[in-house]
Amino acid sequence: MSAHMTLLLRYSLTINDRQTYLIDNLLLKKENISNTSKGYSKSQFGKLQTNYNTIIIYLLDGRKVNLPKFMYINFKEIEKQLDTAGISFLGNEQFQWKNIIQRKYQYN
Repeated sequence: MSAHMTLLLRYSLTINDRQTYLIDNLLLKKENISNTSKGYSKSQFGKLQTNYNTIIIYLLDGRKVNLPKFMYINFKEIEKQLDTAGISFLGNEQFQWKNIIQRKYQYN
């Protein structure tokens, strides 16, 4: 389970001059996703004792990037910055399990 969480939570985000960069902290790669993102949604992370707000970025190649609130001091600013960068808001989605370690995504 911890390996899955490491893969899921390995990304961070930087937005500069209307350009959005996805940083893979595991592979040490920086990728400009300004033109390769489908949009983002707001959801919750987890379904047990504690739920955390999260933003999910959907990329055109099918990847989904989870940005949970507990990983970001400035979480409230992320949505504003995504809007400013021109990344579309797809909507709110509820957390649902796909299987024991994966969630279902609404905006595939």
